[in-house]
Amino acid sequence: MVGKYLITTKEWFHGKDGKQYKAVLGECALTAAGDIRVCNASGNHMIIAKDQVGYAMTCANEDVINISDVEEYTIHDGQAKRFTRPTNIYIVR
Repeated sequence: MVGKYLITTKEWFHGKDGKQYKAVLGECALTAAGDIRVCNASGNHMIIAKDQVGYAMTCANEDVINISDVEEYTIHDGQAKRFTRPTNIYIVR
């Protein structure tokens, strides 16, 4: 596994910005232990433990991933309430 991937994680994690995320986007490679190392061109990186990986999608073109605010809804008293929230995707920069 080498290349740009969108990795979903089983649990929430905190990014460097202090926000919580549920997915990571970046250049990935497997470590000797089977964990996933996600890095960028500057050498910044993070390690995702192999038991925390949910899914991995190849993403050769980062432009196809929606990293802007996301529209969601919740049901309350039988009514759909729409709202926007920030993305859950952490981009290793």
